[in-house]
Amino acid sequence: MVAVSGGVVFAQSVIVQGNRRVDAETIRSYATGQGSGSPQEIRQSLMATGLFSNVQVSRRGAQTVVSVQENDTINRVAFEGNRRLKGEVLLGQVQSKARGPLSQQLIDADVERLKEVYRRAGYGLATISGRIQPLPNGRSDVVFTISESGKTGIKSINFSGNGVYSSSRLRGLMTSTESNFLSWIKTSDVYDPDRINSDLELIRRYYLKNGYADF
Repeated sequence: MVAVSGGVVFAQSVIVQGNRRVDAETIRSYATGQGSGSPQEIRQSLMATGLFSNVQVSRRGAQTVVSVQENDTINRVAFEGNRRLKGEVLLGQVQSKARGPLSQQLIDADVERLKEVYRRAGYGLATISGRIQPLPNGRSDVVFTISESGKTGIKSINFSGNGVYSSSRLRGLMTSTESNFLSWIKTSDVYDPDRINSDLELIRRYYLKNGYADF
């Protein structure tokens, strides 16, 4: 009972200032969840939520005062310049969402996610940037501008040092293929580092299976 009562008293001693959309009890839960944590620890915990652009935590006698400045709200997420991948597909890959908190850190992370999506689709040279377009009433659009590149195909697959097995035999073990007249309907000739690493493992296993333990 003493522990429970102490927790209630601590929660009541947390004063929240500056919040508009985020409920005060939600903010208090982060402060009380730190137990006897320092103001810096409480601030770091709240900033990590991505809901705030600034947080200040101070002690006022027995009270903890938490002053927050909330991030703006996202009005919509838009894409410009994308032709090869539809906006609906890209929207499912980003963490920035309409009516969610606006965070530059989140936008930067979304740019990297989109680059990875394009890389895996075979367009590794695509350039992507994100910008914030302010609107009235504390809301903003998040716009991702995409400059799509041509398909990053595999021109050739070559081997060196192979004497027992021909290059054509080793090429046949791989899931990656060279670009040819069928490139417009296949994706196996798209350069994908993860798939190349998988192919290397297939070749390694083939040599081991056939008795080349030191391959």
